[in-house]
Amino acid sequence: WQRKFNIVGGRLGAAGAVPFACLFFPVARFSSLFQLIKIPFEHSIRYHIWIGHIMMVIWSAHSIVYVMYWPIAHKSKEFILWEKTSIAGFTGMFAWIVGLLIWVTSLNPVRKQRFELFYYTHQLYILFVIGFVFHVGEKWLAMMVAGIFLFTIDRLFRFLQSRRHVEVVSARMISSETIELTFAKLPNMNYPAASVIFVNLPAISGLQWHPFTVTSCSGVELDKLSILVKCSGKWTYKLRELIVQEGYKGISNENPSPSHFEAVIEGPHGHNIDYLHIYKTYLFVAGGSGIAPFLSIIKDLLHKVQTKQRTPPEKIVLVWAVRKLDELDILKTISLESICPDFIQTLQIDIQAYVTRQDIEGEKQQARENGVKIKKQVRGISRTQGYKLYAATILASFLGYMLLAGVIHRYYIFPQDHNTYKAFSRAGRGFISLMEYIAGVVFFGGATILAWNCWKGKDLHLVDAPYVGSISAEVGLKPTSIQVGKRPEFQGELMIKLYRGIKHLIMCRHYSGAFKRKEGVCGSVCVWT
Repeated sequence: WQRKFNIVGGRLGAAGAVPFACLFFPVARFSSLFQLIKIPFEHSIRYHIWIGHIMMVIWSAHSIVYVMYWPIAHKSKEFILWEKTSIAGFTGMFAWIVGLLIWVTSLNPVRKQRFELFYYTHQLYILFVIGFVFHVGEKWLAMMVAGIFLFTIDRLFRFLQSRRHVEVVSARMISSETIELTFAKLPNMNYPAASVIFVNLPAISGLQWHPFTVTSCSGVELDKLSILVKCSGKWTYKLRELIVQEGYKGISNENPSPSHFEAVIEGPHGHNIDYLHIYKTYLFVAGGSGIAPFLSIIKDLLHKVQTKQRTPPEKIVLVWAVRKLDELDILKTISLESICPDFIQTLQIDIQAYVTRQDIEGEKQQARENGVKIKKQVRGISRTQGYKLYAATILASFLGYMLLAGVIHRYYIFPQDHNTYKAFSRAGRGFISLMEYIAGVVFFGGATILAWNCWKGKDLHLVDAPYVGSISAEVGLKPTSIQVGKRPEFQGELMIKLYRGIKHLIMCRHYSGAFKRKEGVCGSVCVWT
């Protein structure tokens, strides 16, 4: 039975390699794989979570079997043994312990309450991969390296994009708890509605990256990109202090961009939602800052109406619940006259606002505007890659790996080992192989990106500064009705009013991103036909 116990442990270890081979595919943000199969990046994260759980369950069973087997078989020295040519128990235990730390801190209770602990512990994946390579060697690595290879290329693109600092051309308090940040972008950089960007403000924290849903539409705002920031944590409150206390007045020749209003942007990451345009009537339900993706979607709908890419929708209904009355000023950022002037009289946009706080006396505040006299040119957001560059980088990285592997094995490993696999340890050959993959991506893939950017002339990323006008109550959207001290209840009179004249109802959930920790889903999209 001891022999069978040993066989079961080995089979469990081999079985765990299958989900590990797929683990890194869903977290490659720039990968075209999930775009080809119509899965948004923020939804692909769930596959990474599921695969990670399956992998750790199998490998935990694998480790527990050997933890029980070795003492029974009088092989306790295997816990610390690290032989040259066989699979070492010590490296396996090391990888398992690191994996357990990552796994436990990624569980929902820990991730929601201690997100930074989850985030920084997740960076131990580097040690986990190295421990795995030391444990199994180069042959097993070759069978599972595809996901790691693409993830390394993705990290290279993200690193290069994150080295570019852009200027915040507008920062204004739309309400007492909501900030709108606007960045310049290259006019030819298009992105889907409700895309997500990751923002880092070095003056607040050089390590913290926060995801935000884009409220702008690339078809409408050709030269700028905007996001809404809800003040609900230390990072966002520090941002509000910078704006309010220091009296940010915009960027001008007389008032150059202060260092704390330089940002680092990664993205946008989004998924094509053109399937929404086949419907005629829409219901959007949001709470608080969860309106952000719907602002972008509404702008995209109106833009396609104006450019005659679709017929005008029969009706757009927005049910929006907020805590404070001044949050409704966010609606003023949408101007029908500038987006869809030819159809402004025929559009029916019903906005039903619910202010949950009853005491609103004296609450209304004037939006804090920034200046609009800005510099002639600023640094804008630009994509690091397109599909052609991404494909070229993958090809160059793979060819670079093949070249490095051939040279190193022929002139360094073979003269000492002669393919006996005795001169070099299993861990040593595995680590050398891993470094060959990484070097192929960094040096050959990086050189391809550098040559591509030099050829295309994309090294400066300077653009004409976009015009950021003031919020106007006359041209912005206005609520059709405002109910104070109430929450929307989808029963009774409200549902009768919404369902009137509707024959069919199709509902689909829309997420602002898989990164919302406190409030979860930003809202729901109900599409009526």
